[in-house]
Amino acid sequence: MLMTCVRQVNLLRGDINLATRIEGVSILPDFTYTVFMYSSHVNRPARVAPARQREKPPLRATRLLDQLRERIRYFHYALSTERAYVYWVRDFIRWHGVRHPSGMGAAEIEAYLTYLATGRGVSASTHNQALSALLFLYRDVLDVELPWLNEIGRPAQRKRLPVILTRDEVHRLLALLPDDVSLVGWLLFGTGMRLMEGLRLRVKDVDFDHRAIIVREGKGGKDRG
Repeated sequence: MLMTCVRQVNLLRGDINLATRIEGVSILPDFTYTVFMYSSHVNRPARVAPARQREKPPLRATRLLDQLRERIRYFHYALSTERAYVYWVRDFIRWHGVRHPSGMGAAEIEAYLTYLATGRGVSASTHNQALSALLFLYRDVLDVELPWLNEIGRPAQRKRLPVILTRDEVHRLLALLPDDVSLVGWLLFGTGMRLMEGLRLRVKDVDFDHRAIIVREGKGGKDRG
């Protein structure tokens, strides 16, 4: 069984030598051709990449929450993520009577998550954030790799239709913003930036010549425009 790969090749003058190797093809410059490339490998098994293990240096801190902060900063997580993870881990420990997480497991995590959903009525996104914080604690701080970590289910988020405002409603809404935040509000609406991206925006990040705004160190530590 032959495997076929289709590739679009722009046969400019620099590509003519490549194209002339294909038999039975009349070469015309400045045209785009569809080239079929065949391979005789039959039923080649796919390579399964092993699970990526994140390399972590030894922790220097002695207290658990300080170790959590140290590991989060090593992976260059956002400050908001660090604060959220520390909050959920601290709340998890206090809810279980100040027990150390190394002495607890899946039953304690599931009980805490059930309490968040039923006792405090948190949303699905908040529920997932708390679970992510606890999984990070066990995997990357306590170095616990147990099967039950993957068996803990995440709540499914409900899909809802977005609320679309009319142009008149948008103008009326933005007109009510105070003067000190009005410009930021208009920028967030017009560019689609996140809140912290708009608040961290600098004058040199606004390129008037190209009508572009450069976002530095956005989500995931990536720049975008």
